[in-house]
Amino acid sequence: MANGDKVTSVGFCSAIPFVIEGNTFVADFLVIPLAGFDLVLGIKWLQQLGPILWDFQSLTMSFTQDHHQLTLHGTHAQPHCTLQTITAQHPDRDHLPTLLTKFADLFQEPTALPPIRACDHRIRLKMGTKPVVVRPYRYPHLKKDEIE
Repeated sequence: MANGDKVTSVGFCSAIPFVIEGNTFVADFLVIPLAGFDLVLGIKWLQQLGPILWDFQSLTMSFTQDHHQLTLHGTHAQPHCTLQTITAQHPDRDHLPTLLTKFADLFQEPTALPPIRACDHRIRLKMGTKPVVVRPYRYPHLKKDEIE
């Protein structure tokens, strides 16, 4: 994945036609569980196009296909938010109070320490060592949007 995660493909689709702005293309696709996206065109598809002229000011990409010059146009779409979508679909329903009532025991303030278990977790610290400085973990695209 673009963020460094590894995802197992659950299938492969060969020579699938698809249409962009009235132009038909054919590509092979890996089937992966990627919420929020129907189709992701990657580097293998871009390599099939040959030389590409990108203009990020006007959000266009131009290339030649079958001896014809094609220009695809991007959009200035706002990122979607799942919570807004749910609210828009059911404006008269407020699911949060129902969920809070249903799972009230999960949202109570703790009154004691957790029970003793067969294997308690323990972090063994060495005297005089400094904290480890590492990059934070990368997040999948949808989780990153939620966190932001």
